[in-house]
Amino acid sequence: MKKHKVQILMLAVALFVVSLFWVLRNPGHSVSDEGNYTQWRRTILAADRIISLERHLPQSLSRFFHLPNLERKYIDKHSALGDSLVASGYLTNVWINVTNPLGQRIQLANRLTKAFPGPGNEWEFYIRSNTTLVITCRPEYVPLCRQALENN
Repeated sequence: MKKHKVQILMLAVALFVVSLFWVLRNPGHSVSDEGNYTQWRRTILAADRIISLERHLPQSLSRFFHLPNLERKYIDKHSALGDSLVASGYLTNVWINVTNPLGQRIQLANRLTKAFPGPGNEWEFYIRSNTTLVITCRPEYVPLCRQALENN
């Protein structure tokens, strides 16, 4: 029975290492806005993957592999890329007044998802205050954002 447990443990460690490399794959560096936009989207996906790993691993393993620090690194990189894309004009922030955005987070996300054509969402939002929602998107999508949330 010990041999079986050792094999299961080794398989679990191998799967964890493969998962960690999958999360940590480096998207590279880019000098174009399009490349930075691609990295901006990938960094938040990497942070989400790390959060998922943290939820499925014991806390001691999460701390051992410094997953909270790694998550913070990707979130900070995502924020810095977003700021540079907004500064360059490739992305823009749309401030929209919404009643009770905290209570309507899922409904607002569903409205925005339905408003945008094609695969994937071309936007990201965060709640600034009890009445203000900030959406980061490409400038040509500002009317879509406003139209999707106008009835709120």
